[in-house]
Amino acid sequence: MRCLIVGPRQAGKSTVARNYCREGASWLNLSPAAPQFGPIGCADFMRGQERHDGIRFIGSMHLHRAPLQAIDAVIWAQRRSEALDLVLEMPLNSLSSISVYVLRYLLRVFDPDHVISIGLESPESILQTRPNCKVETRAPDRDAEQRSSKSIAAYRRAAIRSYLGHGQVHDISLRNVRLLGSRIGSGIALEVAELEEMKSMGFKDADYAEVDGRTLYVVTAGEPHSSVVTSCADRFGCKSAHLVHPKMFEGLLIGFENAHGEHVGVGRIVSIDFHSEYLRIESPIEPPSINATLHFGIWRTDALGHELGELRPWQV
Repeated sequence: MRCLIVGPRQAGKSTVARNYCREGASWLNLSPAAPQFGPIGCADFMRGQERHDGIRFIGSMHLHRAPLQAIDAVIWAQRRSEALDLVLEMPLNSLSSISVYVLRYLLRVFDPDHVISIGLESPESILQTRPNCKVETRAPDRDAEQRSSKSIAAYRRAAIRSYLGHGQVHDISLRNVRLLGSRIGSGIALEVAELEEMKSMGFKDADYAEVDGRTLYVVTAGEPHSSVVTSCADRFGCKSAHLVHPKMFEGLLIGFENAHGEHVGVGRIVSIDFHSEYLRIESPIEPPSINATLHFGIWRTDALGHELGELRPWQV
């Protein structure tokens, strides 16, 4: 049995999912803004009787801004649940077109037998479920705790600071890890000699660059003349260039994936130096540093946990 529980926040979704879990089902909580047991910014997975059994990094508070990470979490949970029944809890706080399209695609990936819609009108029209999928509509739980926007922000600030604890700082060499974001890591990184060539062409502050299709992605603290940018893009067969300042990475939530493909924790980027190939991270755990993948999120906070908003996915 695969059951999807969907609805806005504070509607009572977790109460329903928890009841299934206590009866022996697995439960993937795909609510990165309000995980049950794992760190904020992640989906967390529970086996029967609410035994926490892993996380998957999302990196945003909104699923429609991290659709690939959400799809990865669903596929991962399907494999991890094995023969157990699986319940997927998913928030839908907005009926914007992108939110609905992402939800529909996740629905196709998950392929539930049963959908419990809480607080949504006309769920069949919104979800576009297959004909033999049972759709059950329920009213929101009146006893569910209701929080204001300020209260939710305070909760998230407390959650990230509680997780980061006493601010242990770790320096990681970028030479032995893979960097992966919505944008960075999807292309082919330029070699040192190619970066030096860019600098000789006038792109003096280029610290890191990738060729992503027909786009040249460059991390740079400088603002070269448009003619220099165009010449460098032409040199590497690109039609356009996308420039990102290294300070844009500061404060980002970052997820750790070890050599076995397990997501083992999160941290906050303190600073990144592509030229010296070092990354400084605040985290309560020692990040994996050999054959590991570091996942860049788009949610940013300052050192005290105050939210700085989310970057656009195309920025990192």
